[in-house]
Amino acid sequence: MTTRWLVGGILAVMLTIGVTGAALAATGHGWFGMQPASTMTGYRSMMGNGGVLPQGTPAIGMTQVTMTNHDTFGSAIIQVAVGTTVTWTNTDTDAHTVTFMPMMSGGSSGDVVAGATFSRTFTNTGTYYYRCMYHQGMVGKVIVTG
Repeated sequence: MTTRWLVGGILAVMLTIGVTGAALAATGHGWFGMQPASTMTGYRSMMGNGGVLPQGTPAIGMTQVTMTNHDTFGSAIIQVAVGTTVTWTNTDTDAHTVTFMPMMSGGSSGDVVAGATFSRTFTNTGTYYYRCMYHQGMVGKVIVTG
């Protein structure tokens, strides 16, 4: 009886993932394909910090972002041209992540441990919001222009 319930539950989860994945693919969003957030309506709560989005003037042409021991992204807002590779470097002793929002379409770096780096090449124009999954107020934004 337990085995039948477990198998049924696993199949239900797989079906749900398959349907959700098909719906995302139909809208141009993939599980890990990075798409720009055209509007932040509804994304504020996903940032996980009470809806606070990164504010300020972007650092134009900056391609290096640090993750600091103050649980912040150095140069939290950057502006780059299409085709630019941005590298995040963890200068902290704690692990951090670079998780693009919304999570289902943005992808994630996974753990970036002390001294490690993560790089992403931006191939489409748009505004890409990201955060550290471990530190609530650690948010950033990449503005990609043509």
